[in-house]
Amino acid sequence: MIKVLVVEDEAYMRDNIQKIFQFVGYTTYAAGNAAEAMDIFIKEKPQAIFLDIRLPDKSGIELLKEIKSVDPHNLVFIVSAYKDPDIIKQAMDAGAMDFVIKPFYGAKLRDMLAHNLKRILENKFTKEKPNILIVDDEEMLVTTLSSLLKHQMESNITICFNGTQALQLIQNNPFDIVLLDITLPEMSGLDILKKVKKQCPDTAFFVATGHKSLEVAAQATKLGAAEFIAKPYSVKDVIQKIKMVLFVKGKFIPRPPFG
Repeated sequence: MIKVLVVEDEAYMRDNIQKIFQFVGYTTYAAGNAAEAMDIFIKEKPQAIFLDIRLPDKSGIELLKEIKSVDPHNLVFIVSAYKDPDIIKQAMDAGAMDFVIKPFYGAKLRDMLAHNLKRILENKFTKEKPNILIVDDEEMLVTTLSSLLKHQMESNITICFNGTQALQLIQNNPFDIVLLDITLPEMSGLDILKKVKKQCPDTAFFVATGHKSLEVAAQATKLGAAEFIAKPYSVKDVIQKIKMVLFVKGKFIPRPPFG
């Protein structure tokens, strides 16, 4: 499991960044100052760190240099409201992978880390196949997505077409990913999410719907959805998101070409 350390003195921002990564299965740690961050870094050995420039006891640049002196291969990303080119240059010269200006979209941080994870995980794939559940009443869509996933990766895929069956499956099986439509016969996807998210903290829920409502998206995110996907969606894009989550979990096992 990939460990991520968030170093940020503002509690609200620190919690938000943590949630961005928790939703897709990362193990996260948080620190409000440099001393606390260094203690966690030494003890937990996180592979990636998101670091604010301005900290109460030491600058982020100084902490970055200390981290790199211990582990030069660690992925450190600077997150800051400062747009000063000199500060950005100092951070990159000290070994930062990238520099993100606040405010930002959560997906930007998540995608940035995923893009660089190959350096950590390229030789660490587990042989355990991931368990994926696809829940949608559109049979053609489910069949197509299931078939493409099986073609591209080793996986155990379960499909179902109504909310009641989906709830039973989730409650009785350890799924890594659940792709869940909101509009289902018998029980809605949001109602399912309300019932199971707390008891399935390691499951990444992708919520899909044809209702392109910001209110629905916010509700799904609040309930713990890792992704909100508007229909009609690109199956290719959804598969890419699934691959990213499995990559983080160490469960992405690609099929060889023509396999």
